[in-house]
Amino acid sequence: MKQQEWSKTTSTIFYGVVIFSFAGIIEAILKPIAKVAGLSSMSVIIEYVMPIAVIVGYVMYFVGLGSFKKLLEGGDGSAIGKVRTGLILSLIATITGWIPVIGWIAGGILNIIGFIITMTGFSRLKKSSSFPDNACKGASKLFSAQILLIIGWIIGLIPLVGGWIEMIFSFIAFVMVLVGWAKIKNTQITAA
Repeated sequence: MKQQEWSKTTSTIFYGVVIFSFAGIIEAILKPIAKVAGLSSMSVIIEYVMPIAVIVGYVMYFVGLGSFKKLLEGGDGSAIGKVRTGLILSLIATITGWIPVIGWIAGGILNIIGFIITMTGFSRLKKSSSFPDNACKGASKLFSAQILLIIGWIIGLIPLVGGWIEMIFSFIAFVMVLVGWAKIKNTQITAA
């Protein structure tokens, strides 16, 4: 494996995560501002540009994970495959969640399963003997971020205060995800 291949695939993953994360955040900030201020001119950005950016980011993340899986050997490739499978389940959960009641329940269950599968992938990578040390540290951050997201999601179910606490957990997890993928992206590997 060459450094150039490692850097290319992990950069695709990292920048995909950055794009879909920031596009989602910007959309969440602009929606209430546009509504309160009556700025219909922002609707094009909110309704079209941000969702397209989110999709582009997820496609980059998905494609990057696929390329990264092929680049890695044995258990590490399999672990990235679990992360990719978890992503697919989470995306299906999001789409399923658009269906009232039954979709919310099914989407919630699929999301939990997706999180658990993703966690098992990151857990395997953080303990990998063939994954470079800095990359293992990045995977450890990603694993911890998944735990925070699950805890935050569960706490978010508490009426009144749950949503605020979930937001704090989600923000911390967001930072950990960026740091984790940055660590993996910036890892210097030795040629095998």
